[in-house]
Amino acid sequence: MGIHSLPGHFRKLEKALETILGSKEQEDDSPGIQTNQAEAEQVLWSDALFRAIVVQRSRAYVKKSQEQRGASQAIFPRREPPRVANYQLRKTYGRLLDMVEKAFEKEKPLFTLALYYPLAYYIGPDMEKQQRAFAENRQREVVGLIRTQFLKRFESSARAFEFSCETLMIKLLAWVTKHSKSDADIRRLERWKRQHAEIIDYVQKDQLELFGEESEGEQDEDIITEEMLQRIDELLPTEYKVDEIINETYLDLDQIIEILEGTQTFQACQ
Repeated sequence: MGIHSLPGHFRKLEKALETILGSKEQEDDSPGIQTNQAEAEQVLWSDALFRAIVVQRSRAYVKKSQEQRGASQAIFPRREPPRVANYQLRKTYGRLLDMVEKAFEKEKPLFTLALYYPLAYYIGPDMEKQQRAFAENRQREVVGLIRTQFLKRFESSARAFEFSCETLMIKLLAWVTKHSKSDADIRRLERWKRQHAEIIDYVQKDQLELFGEESEGEQDEDIITEEMLQRIDELLPTEYKVDEIINETYLDLDQIIEILEGTQTFQACQ
């Protein structure tokens, strides 16, 4: 069908749908969501891939189709009992499962995600006790939610989990880049990037394939863009133990690298 990137193709469909919905909302005489749905169907049904993979099989559709062909009644096949697949999670995922289990242990997880819980490293002026307790609980909940989401992604598939690891790696690396101010910090950052250049390159290409809309020129850019850095709220060394957060973040990055190497090995065995 001439489609080189499925994720990119789906992104183009999404943008076409968003354009329709956005334009209809701006019209004063818009009849509402029903018209939007009708026009959205036109976008989908004009797409060759959508027509090739979407098949309508509702009972009402079958009955109407058989009546049109002169059948006296609609005959449906008997449902067979479900068949249990012989599947062993450990046999399938092997060492990758062990790495994930250690990384997300309840008592002492290898992922600290310190940048999402900076109040644990706060050294600034005293805060009102109740206010600080509320803020700390909220940050702890964010860290717990991130860990839970990662496990859910792994439960979904190793590939989904890999994409989540890639996204987290980029966020952590952007945070370290933002807070690497001294010459020593910058040298450490550049050295880490050189040590893991192969994985970083893999992640960058994988992300480009996922979104599938960047130009060829953008593939040569640094994986951390200026736009990413601008979105990060900088922590002040006078208020937080920034060096400790950086050290913890590097440990998280090393753990992500190990897991990504494991997912690559797993895919190679498939």
